[in-house]
Amino acid sequence: MKSIIKQKVKGGYTVDISAFLPASVSHVRRDQPLQAGDVVDVSIEHIEGEKIVLSRKKFIEERSSDLLATLKSGDILDGEIVNKCDFGLFVNIGPFDILTHKNDHHPEKFFGYEVGDLVKIKILEIRDDKKVCGKLLNKILAAGERCENDS
Repeated sequence: MKSIIKQKVKGGYTVDISAFLPASVSHVRRDQPLQAGDVVDVSIEHIEGEKIVLSRKKFIEERSSDLLATLKSGDILDGEIVNKCDFGLFVNIGPFDILTHKNDHHPEKFFGYEVGDLVKIKILEIRDDKKVCGKLLNKILAAGERCENDS
């Protein structure tokens, strides 16, 4: 179900359906806090009498499981780079992030990527522990933009 954030209160948020969304289950990332007016997908965590407690985390975990069940090696998806570190890039494809290892990139291309870039990613492996590994194929370019090095 979709819900609109009404306001931040101590320990979480109130939403438009007279329910409570605890902060501990409201974010995917702590660096992306919710604001009043944000529309978010949530699941009902539990009901205590007339009090409804929601969970965004539960909704995202359910969505992740659904997507993992359909993913296979070789799939190509659109994503956004959400983190760049010494060993690779993390690309968000919706409910979760995929690691693309630095060694899978040409050095000039790796250093050309920045957080926020939209990219195409190829699924290389889905491990037994449900971790997904991928390889960046190229940047998604804005209209009229050119990139000589993308393959």
